[in-house]
Amino acid sequence: SLLIDAVVLLFGVLTLWLLSVAVPRLGGQYTWISRIINPTLGYFVTLFVWLGYTTIFGLVMYLGASYVGMALTIQGHLTNSQALISMGKSLSSPAMSVTLAIIFIAIIMVIDMLGYTATRWATYLTFYIPLAILLIAIGALFATPPSIARLAWVKVFGSGAWSEVISLSDKAGWTPSKYLTFSLASTIAAVVPLMSSWSGVSHVGGWFVGEARVPKRSMFWGTIGAYIVAFILMLLALLSYRFSFGYEFVSRLNLVQSHFGIVNSIPLLGSVAMAYYLPPLAILIPYILVLFPIKDLFPNLVAQSRQLFGVAFDRLLPEKLTYVHPRFSSPIIAYLVTGIAIMLFAYLSSPIGIGAYATAGWYVISVSLLNLFTAFAAIVLPFVRPDIYEQAESPANKEIFGVPLISIIGAIS
Repeated sequence: SLLIDAVVLLFGVLTLWLLSVAVPRLGGQYTWISRIINPTLGYFVTLFVWLGYTTIFGLVMYLGASYVGMALTIQGHLTNSQALISMGKSLSSPAMSVTLAIIFIAIIMVIDMLGYTATRWATYLTFYIPLAILLIAIGALFATPPSIARLAWVKVFGSGAWSEVISLSDKAGWTPSKYLTFSLASTIAAVVPLMSSWSGVSHVGGWFVGEARVPKRSMFWGTIGAYIVAFILMLLALLSYRFSFGYEFVSRLNLVQSHFGIVNSIPLLGSVAMAYYLPPLAILIPYILVLFPIKDLFPNLVAQSRQLFGVAFDRLLPEKLTYVHPRFSSPIIAYLVTGIAIMLFAYLSSPIGIGAYATAGWYVISVSLLNLFTAFAAIVLPFVRPDIYEQAESPANKEIFGVPLISIIGAIS
């Protein structure tokens, strides 16, 4: 599944980089679609995408907030604290998760409004700290052979916990033929959630191109470089748990995780492995469950506000959305509108709203439209806007046997 994603997304990432080099303008995909294809099309696609991304980040923030209770539950097992386990369960209710999500969104919105420096440092801290902890968790899994992994699981969850996972999963219908043999359908199904891990690489890069000092270099690392890093990181994560706990146990745990009040994940398995060697450090690992989803909102709130700003700048939305605070140099009204929309979708994504599948469906439709018309913009750029194409930096203006490279890549993507 990971390899399928890598092949499929490679050409999309290359398309974004080449368009960023050819048209390094604020608004990214909105500018490309509206200037190259049609302004009206750019307007409607941008509104669809803005709604799609506010929808999915409402869901992401809801899930991140719901993981607070999960992280406390895992910490409770790690420290043998029944009080933390009880607190984790109380914070896992849909109403509490929605409340926490709205609080998190409000805090992130205020930080983003304080300007570029505040957003940059908040993004760095909430990305690199959990990334370092994740690498520690992956290292702990690679350092833990299967025999030790079983002992570590029993140490954290109690005597008989490993056997309980086996027996409960058997009752839930786990069989080797169903879960351990290759299935094309299951492989294709796994492509979708894995692909979401690259969504930031494939879209945020385009929206920020107008603010890059050296677009060609910056967007290379923001698209292709990030694509490579994401692939390596996900590959290491997938291999680490298979080495330590084994695919059979992990697949069994997927069926019965709710029984233990936990989320089967790298943070869970990594913290269990680390608990065998260094318990104090293991306590930190579960909280990347919370930080990794939430940290994405810092740059994406900026990106979505830039979409509104770009459309309003063309006077297709109220001009008040282009108001920039004189002190913080940030479009605070666009931030407010986007932040409030994400809060609304955080509520709607919960079980007390319309549910995660409904909100995620709108996101899939919007991103599909964005990918389709971004690729089409790359295909037709040399023919409908030769003035832009001929003045573009290399390699955006390169040709293969007389056919523009950007058109070839766009057609494949």
